Amino acid sequence: MASAATEHNFLGRLCGVRFTLLAVILGELLAMLLTLAPGVVVADRWTHFGVVSLFIQWVVLLSLGIICTLRRPLAHVGPAAAGLVIIALAMLTTLGFSLAPGRLLAGPGGTLGAEAILRHLAIALLVSTAMARYLYVQHVWRHNLRARNRAELRELQSRFRPHFLFNSLNAVANLVRTRPADAEAALLDLADVFRTLATVPDTLPLAEDIALARRYLNLEKLRLGDRLTVDWSLPEKLEAIEVPGVILQPLLENAVRHGIETLAGGGTIRVRGWHKGDCLHFSVTNPVGGERQRPGCGQGLENVRRRLALMETGPARLTTEADGDRYRVHLELPIEP
Repeated sequence: MASAATEHNFLGRLCGVRFTLLAVILGELLAMLLTLAPGVVVADRWTHFGVVSLFIQWVVLLSLGIICTLRRPLAHVGPAAAGLVIIALAMLTTLGFSLAPGRLLAGPGGTLGAEAILRHLAIALLVSTAMARYLYVQHVWRHNLRARNRAELRELQSRFRPHFLFNSLNAVANLVRTRPADAEAALLDLADVFRTLATVPDTLPLAEDIALARRYLNLEKLRLGDRLTVDWSLPEKLEAIEVPGVILQPLLENAVRHGIETLAGGGTIRVRGWHKGDCLHFSVTNPVGGERQRPGCGQGLENVRRRLALMETGPARLTTEADGDRYRVHLELPIEP
């Protein structure tokens, strides 16, 4: 289960590229509003807009930089305290730039008066409070969505577990006399798989998620025998990132259930992993087109998509592609810088 720090930390996405770009755009809109506001009399509005924009972006980017630097310590405090830190940092940064580079806003040889500084602080207070409120609402929404996804996943697994358990135990029973060592290893794999699936953790280290997927396929290999072949190709070094709990196993389960089991001769599931930019990519490819096609309702993939949306390191994506007699699922996981 997620730690208390993770549950209360709503600053994770604040440091992503998407939020930073949004903050810059909103800063430009604020600069435009302040330039075009009634009562603002300047000789050159474009010059004034550039100066105000520069001032706001300094405040925005420096505040974000400080908050992102402190986000791990802030993960151990509650949302209210973290929100107050956001507001305080925005106010202090605004005050610092108003007292130092603020002279730029007053023109050559000028200085900002107390009224102008107070106006800057009032704007910073309103904007930072709105941002903290937005992050908190997003945090609550994501927390509720995580709870709902966890309940849905348990409900889906309650239907999957008896069938899978029966098949696995039956396969193990056939090995007890002829291959006792393999039977023991299979029972250990089965225990690990069910222990993880029973708890449905919010997050898992990527290496553990891959290990769970391998154990699941080892059990299916016992049942399907030569009908199932798995071709793994993963990077030698995997980033120590946290992923929403149990991501690869549902994809492989779909590949077995809707691909391999429908083909009389079985087939090969190919699992590929590679780095590209600041993302880690996975693809799961399986053959399709058997006579015993099983129409799926897409619940497994949709559940994975919902949990990917909860990643704190940034947006993750899951796409599917049907190419003739092959079906491919592509998973894109952001790597935290």
